[in-house]
Amino acid sequence: MPESMRDKCKYWFMWNFVVSIFVCLGFSWMLWNIIRGPYESPALKGNLWFPIVIVLIYSCFLLVAFIISRWRLTKPLGCSLIFLHMTFIALTLLTNSIGGKQPVLLLLNTPGWSD
Repeated sequence: MPESMRDKCKYWFMWNFVVSIFVCLGFSWMLWNIIRGPYESPALKGNLWFPIVIVLIYSCFLLVAFIISRWRLTKPLGCSLIFLHMTFIALTLLTNSIGGKQPVLLLLNTPGWSD
């Protein structure tokens, strides 16, 4: 693959990550709050710290990994990023209630947590 093509893929990946996480998600929430008032959901009443910590770890790993690899997206790095992204999705689905049912994994501060 030509060097210019690799650079385009690398910058597209980084820009896509930044836009998807920080701009698109935040912008849609901001529009919802402006038009309809504060957004309320049962998922927001539970454990928000867990997915936020995972996204912060993922973002830091992404930055450190690209710095260490000298801004090259290698096959092992790409596979590890895909694995981390799928782990985030799986853990988010398992720790939140869907359809009013209790989550599969109960964490501290989760509604329904009993000790």
